Amino acid sequence: MGFKNLTMFNEAMLAKLAWRLLHDDNSLFYRVFKAHFFPTKSILEAKVSSSTSYAWKSILKGREVISKGAMWRVGDGKQIKIWGDNWLPSKSKAKVTSPLLYGQENFLVAVLINKSTRSWRNDVIAHVFEIAKVAVIKGIPLSSSNQKDKLIWPFTPLG
Repeated sequence: MGFKNLTMFNEAMLAKLAWRLLHDDNSLFYRVFKAHFFPTKSILEAKVSSSTSYAWKSILKGREVISKGAMWRVGDGKQIKIWGDNWLPSKSKAKVTSPLLYGQENFLVAVLINKSTRSWRNDVIAHVFEIAKVAVIKGIPLSSSNQKDKLIWPFTPLG
């Protein structure tokens, strides 16, 4: 068939299944797996237990591929962790590299957005991040309507 690396091909197919669980919440596949393996969380937060099936463990390996390459498109900022998630519009350094402030490791991007004006909180951003990242963050457009954050794949034209 011409595959150069079967391991990478297998990971790509598993990532495709995990991507479907992230974005196609109307399918029977999604409803069955959601009810059984991640009923109260997102697939991104689902855990592996010793009693889970081989299929589920394999899909979670595909989730690892997605988490390495996917990026968040900022909407309301309620799903994106400031430190740890890929959300900066740069394919090479999409994570915040500014020093992590003690006690803020789980802070969400929503704290950087003024909810009433739907604009960045420039005072907070300038205080927390290094100068180069401040310009990058301020350059991210925010929607005037309250949209949810969306996980995209930056390596294709349609995301």
